[in-house]
Amino acid sequence: MASGSSGSNVEGETQAVTQTGEIETPHDQQMSIVEIPVWRVTQDNGGEVELGANEILDSLCRYIQWKNQKAEYVEDDADFLSYRNSLGRHCGRAADAAMSSSPMSLARLMVKREQELYAPLKNRTYDNNWGGKSGARNIWITTMRDFAPELDTVRNGLLTLEGAFLELTGGFANVETTDPSQTETPNGKALLESETARFDIELENIDKQVRGLWNSRQSREVFIEIVHSSTTTGFLSLALDLLCRNCWAYVDANKLSQSSRSSRSASNNAANIEAAVPSRQTRRMNAWQQANMDSADNWYY
Repeated sequence: MASGSSGSNVEGETQAVTQTGEIETPHDQQMSIVEIPVWRVTQDNGGEVELGANEILDSLCRYIQWKNQKAEYVEDDADFLSYRNSLGRHCGRAADAAMSSSPMSLARLMVKREQELYAPLKNRTYDNNWGGKSGARNIWITTMRDFAPELDTVRNGLLTLEGAFLELTGGFANVETTDPSQTETPNGKALLESETARFDIELENIDKQVRGLWNSRQSREVFIEIVHSSTTTGFLSLALDLLCRNCWAYVDANKLSQSSRSSRSASNNAANIEAAVPSRQTRRMNAWQQANMDSADNWYY
């Protein structure tokens, strides 16, 4: 708001406001005039705005919170939330464009991505506790849909989703390693502070033979540390996108093979179809052709 800017000029003045008093009888109404203070604010980019006392106090409080960079302070009516251009426009509904960067929108996107990946990952595992009788999946979906207005709730939900995808992909049982240090739980913060580790660790699965969600335990700990230290929805969105790409890479690398029994039944069905199709024959002869089929000329054939 212009009242919070340093270049605004505020002048105090009074303005008469008509207020209706107590009504004793329908025919006897008393009118009273009450004077309240109104501030005329001069904006930096030109123009003037008249503000009341409550608006001035709210403006000053918001300016102090913005200047001190408080983490819980959010301007829901900021102009950049509804800003759209031709390069990076909101691809969803026009009504959701203003709140597309809010934690609630990210939570709903997480639910959508989980529903897309759950069925392919479930078909590639023998047992899992995520979608079982424990109800953890249903509780997570309900929480993300209805009770995720804050960034901390979305962050915890993303970490819970990562643990579920790790279980559905088999954990680290299929990841082969010859280094005994790979089996120990590393410290993600220490790995990020190490310049050598930052260059050696790969967070995204780019190999053709993908055997799990992560290449190593170090990759997972770095991912968890990044999510824990993220304070914006933008970084959490990038983390969700990375998690989904690794899941799809695992799905594509571990395609379901057709069993011998199903392939045998398919071949038998194909053979039966070929046997059922009769060979091509000529058209049926009429009575005159059948009576004269022993003719020497056979000109009608």
